[in-house]
Amino acid sequence: MKTNTYILIMSLSFISFCSRAQTTYHPTSEISDVVIYERGAMVTRSIDMVKVSEAGTLTIDSLPQNINQKSLQVNSGDGIKIISVKYDIKQEKSELPIEYKSIQHEINAFKDSIQYFNTITSSITHEINVIEYNKNFQTDQGVNIDQIAKASELYKSKLRALKIEQYTLQLDIRKLNNKIYVLNTDLSDLKIKTFNNHRAIIKIEKPTIGDRSITLSYFTPSATWYTFYDLRVGNDESESVLDHKAYVSQSTGEDWKNVKLTLSNRNPQKRITPPSMNPYRLQNVKHRTHGLFSNQNNAVSGVIRGEVTDVYGEILIGANVLMKGTNIGTITDIDGSFQLSTRGHPTIVVVYTGYETQEIDILGLSAVSITLSEGQLLNEIVVTGSGIRKSKKALGYGVQSIRNQQKSKKQERKSISIKEQQSLNISSFEILKPYTIPSNGEEYDVLLKSSEIPFEFNYLIYPSIDPIAYLNVGIPEWKDYNLFSGNVNLFLSGQYTGVSKINIAESSDTLWFSLGEDIGVNVERNPVKEYNKKSFFKNKTIELHTFDIEIKNNKNKSINIIVMDQVPISTDEDIKVKVLEISDAKYEKDSGFLTWKESLKTSENKKYRISYEIKYGKHVNVVNQ
Repeated sequence: MKTNTYILIMSLSFISFCSRAQTTYHPTSEISDVVIYERGAMVTRSIDMVKVSEAGTLTIDSLPQNINQKSLQVNSGDGIKIISVKYDIKQEKSELPIEYKSIQHEINAFKDSIQYFNTITSSITHEINVIEYNKNFQTDQGVNIDQIAKASELYKSKLRALKIEQYTLQLDIRKLNNKIYVLNTDLSDLKIKTFNNHRAIIKIEKPTIGDRSITLSYFTPSATWYTFYDLRVGNDESESVLDHKAYVSQSTGEDWKNVKLTLSNRNPQKRITPPSMNPYRLQNVKHRTHGLFSNQNNAVSGVIRGEVTDVYGEILIGANVLMKGTNIGTITDIDGSFQLSTRGHPTIVVVYTGYETQEIDILGLSAVSITLSEGQLLNEIVVTGSGIRKSKKALGYGVQSIRNQQKSKKQERKSISIKEQQSLNISSFEILKPYTIPSNGEEYDVLLKSSEIPFEFNYLIYPSIDPIAYLNVGIPEWKDYNLFSGNVNLFLSGQYTGVSKINIAESSDTLWFSLGEDIGVNVERNPVKEYNKKSFFKNKTIELHTFDIEIKNNKNKSINIIVMDQVPISTDEDIKVKVLEISDAKYEKDSGFLTWKESLKTSENKKYRISYEIKYGKHVNVVNQ
């Protein structure tokens, strides 16, 4: 009896163990939804549960290597109960893919090109040295002026051509080094991806009747989008259109194919909690370090970090960041970021070929964001049939390289279907049709919407600074249109006029953009000779200044103008300013600013007079601050 009981207990235990035995599944998953933030993206994968019928472990293999592990989320229908979720990295033995060798071959080809360019550069340098060494044109037979003039001109022409060629080769070498840097990063990522299987392990109970769907979501920093606008202004308001575009890019390691895409104005990597304040204490500091107050939190005593971009928000790889007056420096990495030991220097200098050099005072800073403007050399823009705006690395197919994006050409495009959403402090655009964004780091422009918006026009004129009338276009009640902060390409009658910005922190009701000079409005500001004089008395000096301003409308329609000028203000009780005439201008006494707002008909002109008197003591030296 005891034996039978034991066998029965053992049998029941075995049956119980078998019933608790868990199966490991490796279901497939596909990316279905992506929410892209200003920096980063939340990716959602749908897991195929067709073959899952028992309690067990779901292993989702080959996830991107740079996801935020703490952001991992699993959501399921009412037919699946989740027990636990874990992120795991499994070391695997694998052979390097063919792509690895292809990248290595490309790197070697670039290195060969650099060596070739270096050889030519060396030869050019030698030739320059020879020319400069022999630039003394005097011979044993004496000096021949005509021969010297001809030789000098030949010398200048040849030397100029050689130095331009030398500079061009140096630019080519820098571009190739940037490409090698990017490809080496790709090799490193490929190695990690090949030998490390990043995966999510999900434990579930036995599925029941009901919704058995499961989604896995995670945050990745390797994606971004930003707003750009095209403002197209015609000859009248009915022809004015505002195109709202988004430039989207990602290098997460996995292509987003036919996914539901949402663009959000949030940045999860920014601090979301308000800062705290400490007491603001003043003290007498007797000792200084490197000429600056000693402060452990001051950037000049430690490290400065930052990123370098251009005016379009493009990262600049390989920009030189130097401590001013030294050879201490570094270059920006693939993300446009840098980190530099300051060694007590309060100023850094950022240099990048084709861009204006910029000096930044880092006193009291630990991080900076630097935007460089284009210099003499314009960026090369890559235009392809798929809408890529600018290349960050070499493309593997034929492209057309143009200068300055040929912005004068009008694009005939249709906006995609979107759904705008606003909730509390978040705005987003949900793209209603499935969209594809490859993981290649390239930017894809998406025309979100094209809106006909009523515009206002006026001319802004500063005669004392510049006798030019600047045409302005304004969007009244602009906050009703759910605009984002971003750059704006400005077009007037189909011609590109420049770049401006939308700043949603603006407080005015009308958002204004300058479209540049209009020669159809004539501006003159001239001193009136008989009313400009300086009189000396025994204990004082009196200066009389008078100017006439004349604005004439030479256009074939009426225009609105805003004219701004000024009279001086005194910050010294020994200097007195008396305003004599301002032609009914709006006068701000604290600043001395004068404003006239007028409407001018065709061929009409307006005249204004400014007259003021400055009185000061005999020994007072009046200067303009």
